[in-house]
Amino acid sequence: MQHTAEQNMATVRLFNEACLLHKDMETLDAIVHPDFINHTAAPGFSKDINSLKTFILTGLSNIGDLKLDIHAMYADGDTVITHKTFTGILNAPFLGLTAIGKPLTMRIIDIVELKNGQYVAHWSVRELRQA
Repeated sequence: MQHTAEQNMATVRLFNEACLLHKDMETLDAIVHPDFINHTAAPGFSKDINSLKTFILTGLSNIGDLKLDIHAMYADGDTVITHKTFTGILNAPFLGLTAIGKPLTMRIIDIVELKNGQYVAHWSVRELRQA
């Protein structure tokens, strides 16, 4: 079933809010295709769905008081581009950042390809900063 650009943007927003912020793996399983490929997986992580889950459950868990601000989201058919910022406090090392107890900011531009309302591919440009 073909999804509209608006439906695809709603799926991407749901992924960001439910899966990344709240680590909801049931929602992740519903909206990420089993054959998903993360073309820009974080260093040390493979490109598959299981590694995505590990990154969320272990990596993002190192950030306390995690907040999300979606600045812009655009869709063209089955492709959604999002510009967003995560902020929080580093509780444990994360992607090379080691200043425990200090604020961090992750600015991200994501490109997500969806098929039938599910994530099938992902590319990302990330900028990490710490105070």
